[in-house]
Amino acid sequence: MQIQRDDWQQEVIEAKGDILVAKGRRIGATHIMAEKAIEYLMNHKNNHPSSQIVCVSLTEDQAKLIILFALQYAETKYKKYIGKGHDKPQLNKITLIVNKNKRILMARPVGNTGDAVRGFEGQILMVDEASRMPHLFWVAAKHILLTTGGKIWMWSTFHGKEGYFWDKFNEAYNKKDPKARFKVWLKDSEEIMHN
Repeated sequence: MQIQRDDWQQEVIEAKGDILVAKGRRIGATHIMAEKAIEYLMNHKNNHPSSQIVCVSLTEDQAKLIILFALQYAETKYKKYIGKGHDKPQLNKITLIVNKNKRILMARPVGNTGDAVRGFEGQILMVDEASRMPHLFWVAAKHILLTTGGKIWMWSTFHGKEGYFWDKFNEAYNKKDPKARFKVWLKDSEEIMHN
């Protein structure tokens, strides 16, 4: 099946490492990150047969939306791998069964403090509306990757010039620091709509 994507979206799908998408509204970033999550779970190679992506958002509705987008993509491209029975898709989780191993995309709303992310582990931490995540969220969330050496994929509209999202964007995009952790895409709504 052929999926139609903009060039920048295909670049994001194929990118390795830590990813930051600074964006305007309604450009398809959440869709593309949901697709990237499914592609990662289906195709990555690591030392663990099973993998988990923890995707966080501020609200429960946003978390469910990410799962919905990911499930739609998985049903289109990888239907036979979607878990059944106890592993069937839920509002906050998709399980793919690949070579008899579970690969999980879990979505968590984290609220104003970010404490709801504590206690989870994963190879990828996906952060929706990352610019609005409070400092305490980042303190708690980075431990998700502590034992896995995992990556952060984050996307957001801007919310001022402060916080982790802005700091990492500024370091990589504006200052062009060669040691910057994140590969950055800057896409505004007008550019996407006209091109």
